[in-house]
Amino acid sequence: MGPLSSVLHLHSARQYHATAVYAGYADEMSDDVLWSADPAKVVTVDKHGLATAVGVGSGTITATSAKQPKIANQVHVTVPEPVLQRIELQLFSNLNHYGKGGATLYRDSQFEITAKGQYSNGRPKVLTDQVV
Repeated sequence: MGPLSSVLHLHSARQYHATAVYAGYADEMSDDVLWSADPAKVVTVDKHGLATAVGVGSGTITATSAKQPKIANQVHVTVPEPVLQRIELQLFSNLNHYGKGGATLYRDSQFEITAKGQYSNGRPKVLTDQVV
């Protein structure tokens, strides 16, 4: 089963595979194992080995042979806090939405600026109330 430790970004998914290693050859056996994850508040895994990071923290994914339950392997998973990578500003006036780029602001015109953060997990978040 893949590397013994792995980093997953929050709300991302990764497919894991289980491989049986015999004298002289290896065999894919992902469908012949029971997949489990602990704790479920950090990572989940479906019956096909597709793991999803659902919370920040550390967890373990285990693949156990369905035919020989004493045979198993684990991978340690770390889900870090998403990191802010950039902030995009959008300008809205009472007449137009300017988006990225420039705009001419006239005296007494009304406008609103929205700040949106782009994070390492690929998810945007509105930061308007948090930007100073």
